[in-house]
Amino acid sequence: MIDYSELLNEEQLKEITQSIFKNFKEIVINTVPLSKNCESIIVDANIHIVFDFLTTWKIADIGDGLMSELTTEGDPQKVGSKIKYFYFKYPVIAIVEEVNTFFQEGNEDDNNEWNYKYKMFFKNEESETVNSVFVSCENGSKTWVSVENDINEKIGIDKLQELSNRKLMVLNSMKNYIEKNKEKLIIMYNNKKNSI
Repeated sequence: MIDYSELLNEEQLKEITQSIFKNFKEIVINTVPLSKNCESIIVDANIHIVFDFLTTWKIADIGDGLMSELTTEGDPQKVGSKIKYFYFKYPVIAIVEEVNTFFQEGNEDDNNEWNYKYKMFFKNEESETVNSVFVSCENGSKTWVSVENDINEKIGIDKLQELSNRKLMVLNSMKNYIEKNKEKLIIMYNNKKNSI
């Protein structure tokens, strides 16, 4: 095997390495464009509270300006329901596709994995499927939430990173709101559960 480091100086090796990396990056972006993105967070609250908060779209109540003018047609926790809102200034229609809660044998507050899936439609005829997975952990005291977007078009790494940053901002806003208002949310959840 030839040791090219003896034939090339350090600057030439650096240029070759950068060129190889740049070409590899272009090949990856152009031949394998991405359409999925996933972010997750752990919320210090029971799965019932976190699931109810996200699936009843209370996230619009946070007041961070991300969502406004939210209206629902049907129960947002039922398949087929329609949720309309503005994301920043962009109109969005979301249709609930899947709502699943599964209780495992034994401790109902641990080892649960639930999901909530909806498809968002935008004015420019693009669409995106969002699947949120909730897993109860630490004996039911915390909830791991993962949100995956499946976009109907292939996007580059820059757009994917932007989506990832926005999603983390929303997840962190949700986490902070739930943890600061946990007692109030527990009372609201219990009142709702008892009225059914």
